[in-house]
Amino acid sequence: MLFVRSSKTCFLAATSLAALIAGHAHAADTAQTAAADQAKPQSAAATADKSDAGDADLSNSRAIEEILVYGSGMAIDLAPIKSSLAATQPVSIVTREYIEEAIPQTGDFSPIAQIAPSVSGTNKNGPGFAESKTVLRGFQDGEYNMTFDGIPFGDTNNPTHHSTSFFPGSTIGAMAVDRGPGNAGQLGQANFGGSINMFSLSMGDTFSVSQSATIGSFESTNFVTTLRSGAMDEVGGAKVLVNLQELNTDGYLTHSYNKAENQNLKIVLPIGDNVKVTLFGAHNTIRYFQTDSDGATLNQVAQFGKNFGLSDNPASATYFGYNVTHKETDFEYIRVQADLTEEIYIDNSAYTYFYQNDTLSALQANYIGSAALGTKAGAAGNRNVPGYSKNNEYRVWGNIFRAGKKFSFGELRAGIWYERASTKRYRFDYDFTLSPPLTTPTAQLVKDNREKTAPLNINYLQHSGWHNYQPFVDFEFQPVEGLTVTPGFKYVSFERFTNAAVQQTSRVPFNGTGTFTKPLEFLTVNYRVREDWSVYAQFAKGFLVPDLNVFYQPKPNVLALKPQTSTNYQVGTVFNADKFTFDGDLYYIDFNDKTSSSVVNGETVFSNLGGAVYKGIEAQGTYAFQEGIAVFANASLNSAKTKDTQKQIAKAPQWTAAGGLILKYGQAGASLIEKIVGTQWSIAGEPAAYKVSPYNTTDLTITYDFPHVRLIGGVYNLFNNTNITALSSQGSTPAFDQYYFQGGRAFQLTAKVTF
Repeated sequence: MLFVRSSKTCFLAATSLAALIAGHAHAADTAQTAAADQAKPQSAAATADKSDAGDADLSNSRAIEEILVYGSGMAIDLAPIKSSLAATQPVSIVTREYIEEAIPQTGDFSPIAQIAPSVSGTNKNGPGFAESKTVLRGFQDGEYNMTFDGIPFGDTNNPTHHSTSFFPGSTIGAMAVDRGPGNAGQLGQANFGGSINMFSLSMGDTFSVSQSATIGSFESTNFVTTLRSGAMDEVGGAKVLVNLQELNTDGYLTHSYNKAENQNLKIVLPIGDNVKVTLFGAHNTIRYFQTDSDGATLNQVAQFGKNFGLSDNPASATYFGYNVTHKETDFEYIRVQADLTEEIYIDNSAYTYFYQNDTLSALQANYIGSAALGTKAGAAGNRNVPGYSKNNEYRVWGNIFRAGKKFSFGELRAGIWYERASTKRYRFDYDFTLSPPLTTPTAQLVKDNREKTAPLNINYLQHSGWHNYQPFVDFEFQPVEGLTVTPGFKYVSFERFTNAAVQQTSRVPFNGTGTFTKPLEFLTVNYRVREDWSVYAQFAKGFLVPDLNVFYQPKPNVLALKPQTSTNYQVGTVFNADKFTFDGDLYYIDFNDKTSSSVVNGETVFSNLGGAVYKGIEAQGTYAFQEGIAVFANASLNSAKTKDTQKQIAKAPQWTAAGGLILKYGQAGASLIEKIVGTQWSIAGEPAAYKVSPYNTTDLTITYDFPHVRLIGGVYNLFNNTNITALSSQGSTPAFDQYYFQGGRAFQLTAKVTF
């Protein structure tokens, strides 16, 4: 019955493919495979979703070898996040098992990452039902990398990310949260504050089809169909994976509906004994109702409650029909791995990804209608409910080539990353009251409803892009037994360009370019004190390209800017024993040449002014009382202060903590996990009016496995905490400040059938 309830598209696609390959599935014994795996170094997903018959493929890049976990034991098996004895910087590894059993079935990458120390964020509309931002050690989105199967991705105006686009939680096989720039071969557009690395689902060795159905609070439903072919001997051991997801919800916030669909296809083709080709494709669409100014004012909270999002009143700017976004993305790569000899290998990934955002939004979220407010068109323009249509569309192409040679005394790794991006962005003002209520952004809508006094209605009309190349090299060697030393070097060349008929902010034509270059040095050391204990140290340089907004003035001084840089020092230790795992670290990060703006003779000028110092201590551990019972905890103290004022930067928590209980007994399992985010300020300078007090979220999940069926019940935000998580200042009109709250308690029940 669960198959019938899912969409016809999902079910027919999966069952048709199943019919084609079922007869060719390789019938390997999963239990024997698992036993064999215990005899070798374990990957981060060695305990991956056993009901899905396979371990997540974390072998994506030889440059990310620190994700390997060595050792075994009760504590390692039960730990919600794991650490590697081979680590050269702090890393938290999250397995598919934890993702499926403890994260909301509707979740995205954000709640997965938030279990790690120094990571914070929340979702105001319920689990996975709205975009959320993740903060890493105080570094904001856009100041750290995000990768999928080793490929960096992000927006092209600045490298930020959208949690509901590209990869929902059902597509993530494992995650490694790196708190640091890594080594020379760790790539990204913001190789600065760290990296959140996602990996695709496992391929599995045996044929399987699974269908999950989730129902939950806020009229939510979620359906996931997953098909694995297993190794097909008749076609050389090729494997195929298909994953299809459909999500619908009304959302925790009023009239904040969300509908999303995602399709994933992954094919692994062995060619002989020494070559493997991986093909991957993903497509994601989402349509949700949310104003760009998506918080609530205190007046709205007093009238309608903390869960106020949008209204059904066409006379108000909060009318849901005036605030709707449609996004479409795709992500594809082809990867070739080849062992040319026993000592020499190559690894090449060619990729592309696309993002399109069509948004309608009212100009002010609390605006009811008055002649007092107009747009750039003046008095004849928007006099009732002013709004705009905006579009952000980009395509990115890239290639990552890696090669390595093994010597008796070490391994040399080198490569080059090249990437180019092309972006089109516009925003047009118009009046919602010129036609009947509008629900879908289209080109025709912009044509019919924009003000007739163009170009005054054009906020910006812009083309932009970048050319980025980064050659890199590092050498790993062992001067003495147990000691691994890896020096490395990378050269960054990042060209940004824009060609705007109407430039954003300045609203004048502009055509310009700026190239930013920087050599980066790396040195990491790992010493294996004994089989279950290691210590490490890292020195690394980081690079952050200036935001595209440096072009947003009539006479930009782009060429005078230096790239923003960081110097990272870290030391840490990892201990993995049978009943106890622990890792801890100290870090000091010097952030230099921060890009700041000022007004000189009436013109905005960007310059490099000072920076900030990030420093702190982090620790996490798990203790297993006996087989199937464990407690875990992690905590961090995080100072992120500007050099000039010595005050905590905006949106950077001073501390984080997490802890909980993990139970597994026979076919049953349960977890009770709490995450606490410490004090922060929503704007710079630590003003008392914008102080955000600590808030916490507690999640309870229970699982039970029957033959072929798994039941998962979850209560997320168990104690229904709805504290303030952020404020958005409106400058001289604080009555219009936007407040953001935790999403309320959410229940979910999932049934997953696997054959």
